[in-house]
Amino acid sequence: MRKIRVAIATAAVAVTLGAVAPAAQADESQLDGLKIAQRVFDSGNPEQAYAGLSGAEKEAMEHSTKPVKTVLLKTEIQAVPGAKSEAGALGCWNTWQRWGKKAAAGNTVYTWWQGLEWCGSGGKITSYKVYDRGGETATPGWSYSGNDGAGSRNVGWEVRQYTKQKFTFGIGQYGYSTSECGQIRGGATGLYSQRASCTLS
Repeated sequence: MRKIRVAIATAAVAVTLGAVAPAAQADESQLDGLKIAQRVFDSGNPEQAYAGLSGAEKEAMEHSTKPVKTVLLKTEIQAVPGAKSEAGALGCWNTWQRWGKKAAAGNTVYTWWQGLEWCGSGGKITSYKVYDRGGETATPGWSYSGNDGAGSRNVGWEVRQYTKQKFTFGIGQYGYSTSECGQIRGGATGLYSQRASCTLS
């Protein structure tokens, strides 16, 4: 997980007619939302601790903990050792994909992944299996809640397999859960594609 740099707010001091202007309040961009979230969830009562935050602190925390953008973080593909790959003959491949959800601050809130192995012959899918799936998070307030579903479709020349992983964020009445999809489409010639979707059409 990428760490967010802490911007240290400096108070601007202006002397006007012999008077010193008050220090400006730190805005959201000058606060470390992850540290604020850690403080909230390390407290004995996160809901009360959150309620006691200033408006700027709540905004900074949301800026670092609210998932807003899905990205592909890592991809791997290789031929399965020992499998033939001549034209029209049996070929087997596998690919492993990891997706992530980014916060507005740029940090990764949580990630999920899937690994798929498939074989093809004569332009048709002959077999396939999921060999890995899961999710994780190290963001304060978030937890990984496990597998929330899966599905597949063999359309002949391509197999389409998705995994659905569940994550939970909790501060009392402010808590909620969300599920994320990751899909791999493996072709009978070894070509593949990926998408963060559960739609198999």
